[in-house]
Amino acid sequence: MLSFVFNGKDSFKDHGIFIEKRPNVPSPKRRVSYISIPGRNSSLRYDEETYEDITLSVECAVIGNIQSKIDDIKAWLIGSGESDLIFSFQSDKKYIAQVVNSIDFEVILKITSRFVIIFNCRPFKYSVTKEVIDIASGRGRLFLTVELLKAGP
Repeated sequence: MLSFVFNGKDSFKDHGIFIEKRPNVPSPKRRVSYISIPGRNSSLRYDEETYEDITLSVECAVIGNIQSKIDDIKAWLIGSGESDLIFSFQSDKKYIAQVVNSIDFEVILKITSRFVIIFNCRPFKYSVTKEVIDIASGRGRLFLTVELLKAGP
């Protein structure tokens, strides 16, 4: 069963929410401007060497007494602001994400409901684990904790 962790809470264990369909993860769009100059072949390109945010649409369902869970789920998702988002199908990577839509619950049965969460994410995935790097110096040792970055999704 697919689930996610957002702001330190597990969607399935804490709220009974599971992902119905694995989300499509797009590549971030690079910021490049094109300028047409009359009398010149091709366009002039200005590459900012940066990337746009990506949007992830996650189709979810929740089981259990939905009426008692709606307020808690909305408070968790919308009230978390920008937080770490980790999917169960890729538990070694995280996104820095924020919920950007209003969440509308479509009640299927008394104990089941479907809804979509739209996350606006920074353009890169980050490593979940922090690696300790031991740097030897003349006076002793210095330890750094580094969060490794991976360009692109």
